[in-house]
This record gives sequence, structure tokens and C-alpha cells, in this order.
Amino acid sequence: MDETPFANLAALVINLQAVLRPLLTVPFAFFGHSTGACIALEAARMLRTEDGRSAVHLFVSGRAAPGPAVGERSVQSLSDDELLDLLVRHGGTPAAVMERAELMAAVLPTLRADLALAESRRLAAGGRLSCPVTVFGGADDAIDKAALQAWSDFTTGAFRVRMFPGGHFYLSEADEALVGEIVEAVRRPEGFLARQPTGVSA
Repeated sequence: MDETPFANLAALVINLQAVLRPLLTVPFAFFGHSTGACIALEAARMLRTEDGRSAVHLFVSGRAAPGPAVGERSVQSLSDDELLDLLVRHGGTPAAVMERAELMAAVLPTLRADLALAESRRLAAGGRLSCPVTVFGGADDAIDKAALQAWSDFTTGAFRVRMFPGGHFYLSEADEALVGEIVEAVRRPEGFLARQPTGVSA
């Protein structure tokens, strides 16, 4: 709470490179939900190991494929009440939390910065990844399957969309099934677990 939140995606990815590079000694993949999907995409595009290896899979969830904003208002232009309305529409924030004005006042700056991350750099479909991309979504989310399917523009590799029952925060109920899908994906012939030597785990 006392740290200045990142509100710029490029700056965040530079920081992630410094923090994560020492861990990238084994094959790696990225998963991101909602705003995290944009972070995961940029991480998969930009982060490399010392010897130049990149992510072997990108998993994104609960986010329409990045593209030009049409008729959307910037998160930074929303009043606190409008931002709260946005949170209500997405669901996932307990009513007991939403009803505590002093708590929401404390967390809104961080929430606003998180949402602004996806706006700080309008991602285009250029610079496609070569790794497979798997997209997850909630069947009752306002983000429909067509918006999720548009992520196919971001890879030249294998692509798949998988829908789960539920809304934007479907993963709170489908956590085990979601993990199962990720494990299955990385065990496929193009996945990194399938290529690990005997006795090596990732």
C-alpha cells in the first residue's frame, strides 16, 4: 500500500526483466488475467534469458485482445464513483469491501493505476509471438468469445480459446480446471514439459 504503483506498462516490463531474469534458467511461460493479460503479453514479447530464449507459451485470461480504443474513456478520466461502478460491473470485489468508503478510498489509487497499465501502451497486432497462445474466458463475462479469439493475431504459433462457466472472475470457481488446462497445454508436443529430460521438472 505504501509503494508507488506502476501506471506505465513499458516501465513495469523493464522492472520485471531485472527481477525475473535470474529465475529464467528453465523454460518458462506467462499467465495473466484481465489487466495482467496485457502485462503477460508484453513480458512474453520482451523478456529473454541471458542466451536469448523467450517464453514457450502465453496464457491470457478475461481480457479482449489489445487493439485501438474506439469510444472508450480513459481510466484516468473516470471519477472515483465511475471507477467504483466499473468495479461493480466486473464483479469479484466483495460487497463488504465496496461498502467501506475508507477502505475503497485507500485502494482506489492502486486499482486505478492497475487499470491504466493497459492504456499506457496501445498494443498493436505487430511483432507476433512464435510461441503458442491459450486464451481463457468466462462464458458470462461481458468479454465475448469473438473478442478473445482476436488474440490469434498475436501469435504465429498454435492458438486455442477455452471458456469456463462464470463471469469475469470465473477463475475463483474454476481454479483447479484452469490449472489442469495449463498443465495439459505445456505437456503437448510444443510444450516445454514434454521436452524436459528424464528426472527434470519445471
